[in-house]
Amino acid sequence: MNGKVLMGMTCFLVTLAFAGSAADLKGRVLDKDGMPLADAVVYLTSKNPTPVTPPSKPAVMDQVEMTFIPHVLPVVVGTTVEFLNSEKAVIRHNVFSPTPCADRFNLGYFLPGQKASFTFKKPCRAMILCATHQEMKAWVVVLETPYFAKTDGQGVYSLSVPPGEYTLSVWHETRKTEHAQALKVSANQTLDIRLP
Repeated sequence: MNGKVLMGMTCFLVTLAFAGSAADLKGRVLDKDGMPLADAVVYLTSKNPTPVTPPSKPAVMDQVEMTFIPHVLPVVVGTTVEFLNSEKAVIRHNVFSPTPCADRFNLGYFLPGQKASFTFKKPCRAMILCATHQEMKAWVVVLETPYFAKTDGQGVYSLSVPPGEYTLSVWHETRKTEHAQALKVSANQTLDIRLP
């Protein structure tokens, strides 16, 4: 067997091993009546957790027409979030959080075109508010796992994880407690989750 064929077979086997190192998990998050829940955060944790590394670039939550965008922002511990003010009119925002695990931060006032940032150092479900516009509310969901996804408007989620045994959890702002269930991942699978 010549070297080129051997190298080609080696590359093929490495590709197969890499492709088999993760399984796709997808499905929908539904309420008790079977209606889809948007902006739910689905995440997986294990007994041997994978260390999380925050991204080098900050995550972004914008403010447009007196609305936080996105409404829910899932991130890993250590992530810096930049809060932008992209209002077209001259509207001052004052972003703050009353949540203790977010250190009850207050970023002060800033005008359109300006931004302020905060680094989330602990696991948290941080409510984000604006001191000048009481109707504005959003959430930063800070996780200790890299395996998470947020549902779209149809309640659909999708993520890839290595095979193994996990606890699957679901956070949604309308629920006082998080849903949790044991899950064994060995291959691609579809799992619909119904919250009580």
